[in-house]
Amino acid sequence: MSDSVPPLLNCSNLTLGYATTGGWKPVVHGVSFQIKRGQTVALVGESGSGKSTIAKALVHLIPTKSGRTEWQGQDIAGLSDKEFLPYRKSIQLVFQDPWQALNPRLRVDQLLEEPLVLHFPDMDKADRSKRVAELLDSVHLPENLLSRYSSELSGGQRQRILLARALAVEPELLICDEPVSALDVSIQAQLLELLQELKQKRDLTFLFISHDLAVVQQVADFVIVLKNGELVESANPDRLFQSPEHPYTRMLIDACPKW
Repeated sequence: MSDSVPPLLNCSNLTLGYATTGGWKPVVHGVSFQIKRGQTVALVGESGSGKSTIAKALVHLIPTKSGRTEWQGQDIAGLSDKEFLPYRKSIQLVFQDPWQALNPRLRVDQLLEEPLVLHFPDMDKADRSKRVAELLDSVHLPENLLSRYSSELSGGQRQRILLARALAVEPELLICDEPVSALDVSIQAQLLELLQELKQKRDLTFLFISHDLAVVQQVADFVIVLKNGELVESANPDRLFQSPEHPYTRMLIDACPKW
């Protein structure tokens, strides 16, 4: 991709953390990166490296302590929740754990209709029902699941429902936080194939968060390596996997299963 293409998302010197009873706990320290339209950028690192914290900050689930987050040139880090609402349609997060992310009291059709009611208040019931059916089909699930609850679904099906919910508002950037880590290997492969299909059909851009470099090598156009909340290396996958520069990156690559 040409360097002249302006970034869709540009993060500069992000410092993030959480308020605790003992004060503020820093997690991410001055991290900068950008994502261009159509790219799949991977954030990798061990648990606790700050990957999910960055994801939550990008969708305003936690505040940014300092730094800038520019969406197509507009700084969105300091916006109030109300001011950020229009951007929620453009930037969607697919959570790691569908058990916690899906309301067990709602049927699948209600789960998929919920974001439509919120973001498209003028859409009537008939159009919402049609859209819900299209969303289910887009993630290759049968229509007979619409009347079921998330507790009745398999892990792979629940993850696809999470993905369909995110797609409901036609996002430009999809943040996938460890989307396949809890799935069997065969189901992982199917979901990764689906993500690639959706990327092509919907002209999506991805921020793909994972600790699994074997998965990252399959999907990423660019890789950012985090260690203890700091960016230690970034490169395209070919360079990163063939000649990693940082010892931590080499350690992650060496830990990948060899088949």
